[in-house]
Order: sequence, then C-alpha cells, then structure tokens
Amino acid sequence: MIELNKQINNSEQLNTVRQELEAVKQELNRLQELNTELNKELKLNNSVKQELDEVKQQLNKEHGLNMPVKQEIVKQGLNIAGWNIQESGGYFRAFRKMGGKMKAVYLGKNLDGAEQKIRNKESQLAG
Repeated sequence: MIELNKQINNSEQLNTVRQELEAVKQELNRLQELNTELNKELKLNNSVKQELDEVKQQLNKEHGLNMPVKQEIVKQGLNIAGWNIQESGGYFRAFRKMGGKMKAVYLGKNLDGAEQKIRNKESQLAG
C-alpha cells in the first residue's frame, strides 16, 4: 500500500512537472515569435534611417544645405548685410550695433533666408 501511494504521488508530481514544462515551452515559443517580430522592426527602422540619411545627403548636395560647412564659415566670421553671424547650440543669430545698442536677429537652425530676416529686422528698427 505504501509503495502504491509513493507511485501515485510520483505520478502526480510527474504530471505537474510535465504541465509546468509544457507551459515553459509555450512561453518560450511566444518569446521567440516576439523576438523575431522585434528583429524585423529593428531592421526596418535601420533601413528607414539609412534612407533618411541618403535623402539628407542628396539634399545637401543639390541645395547646398551642408550644415558642417556653414558652421565652419560662421567660425571664420560670416557677415551678412553688415550683421555678424554667430552659431550657438545649433541655432544661428545675427548681431549688429545700431544707435549705440546691440541688436539681434534670430535666424534659425540654418542660414536659408537669413538675409531676408535681417532686412525685415532692419525695416522694423527703421520704422
């Protein structure tokens, strides 16, 4: 009787272990599928970033929007319409002393349209 009881307990324990093992296998399969999906998304993100970089490079070539070159010019002392250009934290500003006071014009992250912004500021100050 004791031997039979031990076998029944061992059988129950074995069934419990088998159930736990099956649950672990299912979780492992789910995690592997999730990992595969994440890897696909990562590859897609990397390809999108690469395409974006290529488009940026093409735009820089076509339109002369190469920021490192412009920043180097600013470091050398760029002057637009009598205003000195400075770059700080990725943003450009123009400065000029007028009537004994320092005036400034915010130009933005690039120098496109800088001369027009300066002319607008000059007309504001004149008017």
